[in-house]
Amino acid sequence: MASMTMADWQTLSERINRVAPSATLAVDSKAKAMKAEGIDVIGFGAGEPNFPTPAPIVAAAAEAVQDPKNYRYTPTAGLPELRKAIAEKTLRDSGYEVDPNQVIVTNGGKQAVYSAFQILLDEGDEVIIPTPYWTSYPEAVKLAGGVPVEVFAGADRNFEPSLEDLEKARTERTKAIIVNTPNNPTGAVWKPETVKAIGEWAVEHHVWVISDEIYEPVSYTHLRAHETDSYLVCRLLLEKKKKTT
Repeated sequence: MASMTMADWQTLSERINRVAPSATLAVDSKAKAMKAEGIDVIGFGAGEPNFPTPAPIVAAAAEAVQDPKNYRYTPTAGLPELRKAIAEKTLRDSGYEVDPNQVIVTNGGKQAVYSAFQILLDEGDEVIIPTPYWTSYPEAVKLAGGVPVEVFAGADRNFEPSLEDLEKARTERTKAIIVNTPNNPTGAVWKPETVKAIGEWAVEHHVWVISDEIYEPVSYTHLRAHETDSYLVCRLLLEKKKKTT
């Protein structure tokens, strides 16, 4: 039997080898290195605030660390009181009532996106990603064994994909589409009619909508958050369809 080298023992999975390093962190690291060299540079990589965490939040976190009730395992879906608060927030800000039992708490938006694809995708399933997009989307799809399918929409159309382009990209393996409005990185807020049209298209073709609304409160247009809430639109369309069938 031939002896194995250290490199043989350290072989990683093909799936992880297909994942690209974070472009955001690469840009951020470059900017910080330049600053360390004394170069005057403004970094547009990682989305970090230029102010400290508000004092009441820091105080609440410190108090929670000292509370013995938090020294135990947390329920898999999250603390019941937190899930209830998220459901109340959804009703308050989006106008849609959701049962706290349908809420799952994650360690940030990236884990939420990752977990969604791990649950939804089988090997070779396709996910339509309107571009420009947050760089982590296609990598999360790849980690789940899926195939990212990019559909470009430029500034000339407010970065909103057309139904024609989405339909051209759709195949029998299309499992989901990502909708991100307000958008990262463009800041574009999709028109309500665009979101509604995509919702109708998704319902018609049984395509899951992964609605990333992390920038919901960061909108400087006349549109209110719930008017571009694709999750809400799709749920309402599904309920309407159930009532008519």
